[in-house]
Amino acid sequence: MKINRSTTRIKANHNRVIINHLSLGADNSIGRVQRLISQVLSFSEEEIEVLHEEIMSSFNKRHRKFEYYVEKHFKKIESGIPQGTELSAKRKVVLGAYFSKEYSIQSAALFNPSMVAHPNQEGLKEGEKRFIISLRSVGEGHISSIEFRSGVVNQDGYLTLDPETKFSSSSEKQSSKVYKKERLKELTAILNNFDTSILDVFEDEFIYADYQTKAKDQSFFNFDT
Repeated sequence: MKINRSTTRIKANHNRVIINHLSLGADNSIGRVQRLISQVLSFSEEEIEVLHEEIMSSFNKRHRKFEYYVEKHFKKIESGIPQGTELSAKRKVVLGAYFSKEYSIQSAALFNPSMVAHPNQEGLKEGEKRFIISLRSVGEGHISSIEFRSGVVNQDGYLTLDPETKFSSSSEKQSSKVYKKERLKELTAILNNFDTSILDVFEDEFIYADYQTKAKDQSFFNFDT
Protein backbone atom coordinates (compact mmCIF):
# COMPACT_ATOMS: atom_id res chain seq x y z
CA MET A 1 0.00 0.00 0.00
CA LYS A 2 1.39 3.39 -0.97
CA ILE A 3 0.85 6.12 1.63
CA ASN A 4 1.29 9.81 0.85
CA ARG A 5 1.71 12.25 3.68
CA SER A 6 -0.80 15.11 3.48
CA THR A 7 0.43 18.68 3.51
CA THR A 8 -2.70 19.77 5.40
CA ARG A 9 -1.90 21.15 8.84
CA ILE A 10 -4.36 21.88 11.64
CA LYS A 11 -2.83 24.16 14.24
CA ALA A 12 -4.05 25.14 17.70
CA ASN A 13 -5.74 28.52 17.91
CA HIS A 14 -5.75 30.01 21.42
CA ASN A 15 -8.32 32.59 20.30
CA ARG A 16 -11.04 29.95 20.13
CA VAL A 17 -12.90 30.35 23.41
CA ILE A 18 -16.10 29.22 25.05
CA ILE A 19 -17.90 30.86 27.97
CA ASN A 20 -18.09 28.99 31.28
CA HIS A 21 -19.55 29.64 34.70
CA LEU A 22 -17.18 31.35 37.16
CA SER A 23 -18.01 29.78 40.50
CA LEU A 24 -15.56 31.75 42.67
CA GLY A 25 -15.35 28.63 44.76
CA ALA A 26 -19.03 28.98 45.60
CA ASP A 27 -19.13 25.69 47.49
CA ASN A 28 -16.43 26.75 49.93
CA SER A 29 -16.49 30.53 49.77
CA ILE A 30 -20.04 31.79 49.88
CA GLY A 31 -18.76 35.09 51.27
CA ARG A 32 -16.93 35.96 48.04
CA VAL A 33 -20.06 35.29 46.00
CA GLN A 34 -22.26 37.34 48.30
CA ARG A 35 -19.82 40.27 48.30
CA LEU A 36 -19.78 40.35 44.52
CA ILE A 37 -23.58 40.13 44.31
CA SER A 38 -23.90 42.96 46.84
CA GLN A 39 -21.47 45.09 44.87
CA VAL A 40 -23.42 44.70 41.63
CA LEU A 41 -26.71 45.35 43.45
CA SER A 42 -25.25 48.60 44.80
CA PHE A 43 -24.68 50.01 41.29
CA SER A 44 -27.13 52.64 40.11
CA GLU A 45 -29.22 51.97 37.02
CA GLU A 46 -27.04 54.48 35.14
CA GLU A 47 -23.93 52.50 36.06
CA ILE A 48 -25.66 49.27 35.04
CA GLU A 49 -26.50 50.84 31.65
CA VAL A 50 -22.84 51.65 31.06
CA LEU A 51 -21.63 48.23 32.24
CA HIS A 52 -24.21 46.43 30.13
CA GLU A 53 -23.17 48.33 27.01
CA GLU A 54 -19.48 47.62 27.66
CA ILE A 55 -20.10 43.92 28.26
CA MET A 56 -22.25 43.46 25.18
CA SER A 57 -19.90 45.38 22.87
CA SER A 58 -16.89 43.42 24.16
CA PHE A 59 -18.29 39.89 24.25
CA ASN A 60 -21.52 39.55 22.28
CA LYS A 61 -19.62 39.20 18.99
CA ARG A 62 -17.22 36.64 20.50
CA HIS A 63 -19.85 34.09 21.48
CA ARG A 64 -22.94 32.56 19.93
CA LYS A 65 -25.96 33.15 22.20
CA PHE A 66 -23.90 35.20 24.68
CA GLU A 67 -26.92 36.45 26.63
CA TYR A 68 -28.31 32.93 26.89
CA TYR A 69 -25.17 31.73 28.69
CA VAL A 70 -24.79 34.68 31.06
CA GLU A 71 -28.46 34.32 31.99
CA LYS A 72 -27.78 30.64 32.80
CA HIS A 73 -24.89 31.75 35.00
CA PHE A 74 -27.11 34.33 36.67
CA LYS A 75 -29.59 31.59 37.60
CA LYS A 76 -26.78 29.69 39.33
CA ILE A 77 -26.35 32.54 41.84
CA GLU A 78 -29.94 33.84 41.86
CA SER A 79 -30.62 32.20 45.23
CA GLY A 80 -28.03 34.53 46.77
CA ILE A 81 -30.07 37.64 45.93
CA PRO A 82 -32.14 39.02 48.81
CA GLN A 83 -35.82 38.10 48.60
CA GLY A 84 -38.04 40.83 47.21
CA THR A 85 -35.21 42.44 45.21
CA GLU A 86 -36.44 43.52 41.79
CA LEU A 87 -33.82 43.33 39.06
CA SER A 88 -33.91 44.82 35.59
CA ALA A 89 -33.08 42.59 32.63
CA LYS A 90 -29.80 44.44 32.12
CA ARG A 91 -28.76 44.03 35.76
CA LYS A 92 -29.36 40.29 35.44
CA VAL A 93 -27.07 40.22 32.40
CA VAL A 94 -24.41 42.19 34.27
CA LEU A 95 -24.64 39.84 37.26
CA GLY A 96 -24.43 36.82 34.98
CA ALA A 97 -21.40 38.29 33.23
CA TYR A 98 -19.61 38.82 36.56
CA PHE A 99 -20.01 35.08 37.14
CA SER A 100 -18.79 34.09 33.67
CA LYS A 101 -15.35 33.43 32.28
CA GLU A 102 -13.85 32.78 28.87
CA TYR A 103 -12.01 29.49 28.45
CA SER A 104 -9.46 28.92 25.67
CA ILE A 105 -10.09 25.35 24.52
CA GLN A 106 -6.94 25.05 22.39
CA SER A 107 -4.47 27.04 24.48
CA ALA A 108 -2.23 24.04 25.27
CA ALA A 109 -2.51 21.69 22.30
CA LEU A 110 -4.57 20.32 19.42
CA PHE A 111 -3.82 16.74 18.33
CA ASN A 112 -4.99 13.11 17.91
CA PRO A 113 -6.96 13.52 14.64
CA SER A 114 -9.37 10.72 13.76
CA MET A 115 -11.34 10.65 10.50
CA VAL A 116 -14.58 8.90 9.56
CA ALA A 117 -16.94 9.18 6.59
CA HIS A 118 -19.60 11.87 6.89
CA PRO A 119 -23.20 10.56 6.91
CA ASN A 120 -24.06 13.18 4.26
CA GLN A 121 -22.33 12.45 0.95
CA GLU A 122 -24.62 14.56 -1.25
CA GLY A 123 -23.45 17.19 -3.75
CA LEU A 124 -19.96 15.76 -4.31
CA LYS A 125 -18.02 15.21 -7.51
CA GLU A 126 -17.10 11.74 -8.71
CA GLY A 127 -14.41 10.19 -6.53
CA GLU A 128 -14.88 12.64 -3.64
CA LYS A 129 -15.71 11.68 -0.08
CA ARG A 130 -16.92 14.00 2.67
CA PHE A 131 -15.45 13.28 6.10
CA ILE A 132 -15.67 14.30 9.75
CA ILE A 133 -12.46 14.63 11.72
CA SER A 134 -12.34 14.65 15.51
CA LEU A 135 -9.48 16.23 17.43
CA ARG A 136 -8.42 16.33 21.04
CA SER A 137 -7.93 19.92 22.16
CA VAL A 138 -6.30 20.73 25.47
CA GLY A 139 -7.02 24.05 27.09
CA GLU A 140 -6.16 25.94 30.23
CA GLY A 141 -5.53 23.66 33.20
CA HIS A 142 -4.95 20.82 30.69
CA ILE A 143 -8.66 20.08 30.42
CA SER A 144 -9.37 18.05 27.29
CA SER A 145 -12.23 18.55 24.85
CA ILE A 146 -13.24 16.78 21.66
CA GLU A 147 -13.63 19.09 18.66
CA PHE A 148 -14.97 18.33 15.21
CA ARG A 149 -14.11 19.58 11.72
CA SER A 150 -15.38 18.49 8.32
CA GLY A 151 -14.02 18.45 4.81
CA VAL A 152 -13.71 16.60 1.52
CA VAL A 153 -11.04 14.26 0.13
CA ASN A 154 -10.83 13.83 -3.64
CA GLN A 155 -9.89 10.77 -5.68
CA ASP A 156 -6.22 11.77 -5.57
CA GLY A 157 -6.22 11.91 -1.76
CA TYR A 158 -6.09 15.70 -1.54
CA LEU A 159 -7.85 17.04 1.56
CA THR A 160 -9.87 20.22 1.70
CA LEU A 161 -11.08 21.29 5.14
CA ASP A 162 -14.28 23.26 5.49
CA PRO A 163 -13.74 26.76 6.96
CA GLU A 164 -13.71 26.93 10.74
CA THR A 165 -16.90 28.24 12.28
CA LYS A 166 -16.66 31.72 13.75
CA PHE A 167 -17.77 30.58 17.19
CA SER A 168 -16.94 27.66 19.45
CA SER A 169 -19.69 26.26 21.61
CA SER A 170 -20.02 23.34 23.99
CA SER A 171 -22.72 20.71 24.09
CA GLU A 172 -25.28 20.57 26.87
CA LYS A 173 -26.57 17.51 28.68
CA GLN A 174 -30.15 16.55 27.93
CA SER A 175 -31.15 15.57 31.43
CA SER A 176 -34.59 14.46 30.28
CA LYS A 177 -33.37 12.15 27.50
CA VAL A 178 -34.57 8.57 27.95
CA TYR A 179 -32.03 5.77 27.44
CA LYS A 180 -33.14 2.23 26.58
CA LYS A 181 -31.10 -0.46 28.30
CA GLU A 182 -31.51 -3.12 25.60
CA ARG A 183 -30.45 -0.67 22.87
CA LEU A 184 -27.33 0.24 24.84
CA LYS A 185 -26.51 -3.43 25.21
CA GLU A 186 -26.81 -3.88 21.45
CA LEU A 187 -24.48 -0.95 20.81
CA THR A 188 -21.85 -2.04 23.33
CA ALA A 189 -21.95 -5.76 22.42
CA ILE A 190 -19.48 -5.12 19.58
CA LEU A 191 -16.80 -4.03 22.07
CA ASN A 192 -14.36 -6.77 22.92
CA ASN A 193 -14.37 -7.84 26.58
CA PHE A 194 -17.10 -5.33 27.48
CA ASP A 195 -19.38 -6.87 30.08
CA THR A 196 -22.87 -5.66 29.16
CA SER A 197 -24.21 -7.00 32.46
CA ILE A 198 -23.03 -3.76 34.06
CA LEU A 199 -26.16 -2.21 32.57
CA ASP A 200 -28.40 -4.59 34.52
CA VAL A 201 -28.45 -2.15 37.43
CA PHE A 202 -30.74 0.08 35.37
CA GLU A 203 -34.44 -0.21 34.63
CA ASP A 204 -35.49 -0.91 31.03
CA GLU A 205 -35.56 2.85 30.48
CA PHE A 206 -33.65 5.46 32.48
CA ILE A 207 -32.52 9.07 32.41
CA TYR A 208 -29.28 10.84 33.37
CA ALA A 209 -30.44 11.41 36.95
CA ASP A 210 -30.84 7.63 37.35
CA TYR A 211 -27.25 7.17 36.20
CA GLN A 212 -26.04 9.74 38.73
CA THR A 213 -27.88 7.91 41.50
CA LYS A 214 -26.27 4.61 40.54
CA ALA A 215 -22.86 6.27 40.21
CA LYS A 216 -22.94 7.21 43.89
CA ASP A 217 -22.72 3.51 44.67
CA GLN A 218 -18.97 2.80 44.53
CA SER A 219 -19.58 -0.87 43.72
CA PHE A 220 -21.18 0.30 40.46
CA PHE A 221 -17.66 1.08 39.21
CA ASN A 222 -16.02 -2.07 40.51
CA PHE A 223 -15.34 -3.92 37.25
CA ASP A 224 -13.38 -6.65 39.02
CA THR A 225 -16.47 -8.18 40.57
